[in-house]
Amino acid sequence: MNLSKDGENLIKTCEGLSLSVYPDHSFKTIGWGHTLKRGEEKITNITLQDAEDLFQRDVKEIEKNLSLIIPKASIVLNHQKKYDALISLIYNIGIKSFSDSNIYKYLKKDIFRESLYWWSKWVRDSKGEILPGLVKRRKKEIYMFDEEHLHLPHEEKEQLFI
Repeated sequence: MNLSKDGENLIKTCEGLSLSVYPDHSFKTIGWGHTLKRGEEKITNITLQDAEDLFQRDVKEIEKNLSLIIPKASIVLNHQKKYDALISLIYNIGIKSFSDSNIYKYLKKDIFRESLYWWSKWVRDSKGEILPGLVKRRKKEIYMFDEEHLHLPHEEKEQLFI
């Protein structure tokens, strides 16, 4: 499976676009939320096409890594909205943080109610402060993931963020 246009739009809307390097906590970031990696330290400005290329490269890397850690038969890898929401989460927190998380622990077993609970908790910065932008992003991801309300009714989703 590959990220759909809806998934791409979710990530790009949440990340925003910057053609110049900007600090994002302790990381340098450019484009659609691309974290500069070793060998990219001298980049200060890019074109829109460069931003698109970096985005596609980052997404392909996430998709490859996700396919290695989630069982092939998992609903997540066979349902577009769930897949898109999960790619958005990993794009934001990174594959390492995801694979160490309780979200992953429950998702790999297709236990969605618990995974959504833990998903909603990824809204804090490194100082433990809740970031409104992350709350908004997590809500969008969770609603996309559970679009048919199969795992949590609307009211329970809203309770995750209280």
